[in-house]
Amino acid sequence: MKKAFSTILFFIFLSVFLYSGYRLFLICSEYRKGTAAYEDTASQYVSLAPLSPEEPEEPSPGEPLTLPDQCPIQVDFTALQAENPDIKGWIYMADSVINYPVLQGETNDTYLRHLPDGRYNTAGCIFIDSACRADMTDLTTILYGHNMHNGSMFAVLESYKKQTFYDSHPLMWYLTPEGTYRLNILAGFIESADHPLYGLYETKEELDAFLDYAFPKSDFRSRYGEKHPEKIFILSTCDYAYEDARYILIAEPVLKN
Repeated sequence: MKKAFSTILFFIFLSVFLYSGYRLFLICSEYRKGTAAYEDTASQYVSLAPLSPEEPEEPSPGEPLTLPDQCPIQVDFTALQAENPDIKGWIYMADSVINYPVLQGETNDTYLRHLPDGRYNTAGCIFIDSACRADMTDLTTILYGHNMHNGSMFAVLESYKKQTFYDSHPLMWYLTPEGTYRLNILAGFIESADHPLYGLYETKEELDAFLDYAFPKSDFRSRYGEKHPEKIFILSTCDYAYEDARYILIAEPVLKN
């Protein structure tokens, strides 16, 4: 009887182990497919931009970081939008995995778990809140991305919890068919998913009040100071500090060309 019970337990544990291994295999496979899809997209539609003669060289170790005025990449939006007209822009950050198309669907669920080509994938897309105007005429433009365990998509946003990471990554780039914007990063902190910021601000007074609330919460001191721009970008991803927590970055979009 005891031997039979031990045999049953063995097969139960074996079944759990095999099922867990199968689930892990599926997750890793999803990660690989998502990463490969975005790497393929970038290789087809993104190229290095020719640097202007005025563009500063990279500083030597220990020297202060000089902010570039020119985006280091260029994107073929004509070809991209022929593949999917929901592609509204491209987000890029040097020395990071952030090099992704930005989409906007009819709802915020459209690209939550789907790649730009429509295939289901847990990585989803970087996407603009469906309530925002894609032309960035709103006071706030919100971009969402998953905090993937393999470090892809917007997982790197949590690195801004350290001042040292901010110091070496004080900006990103947002490219659109109409122009290229340098995103000067102003603040980063954990916030609840039900915060009013996700409802979009309709007046400059509301936006200024939010910024006054945000700056003291920031995990880093921004080189731009506690600036109140005319409009902002908000980059949002999941944070695991508590249930329904989000890590957000606030940035000022500055048109460069």
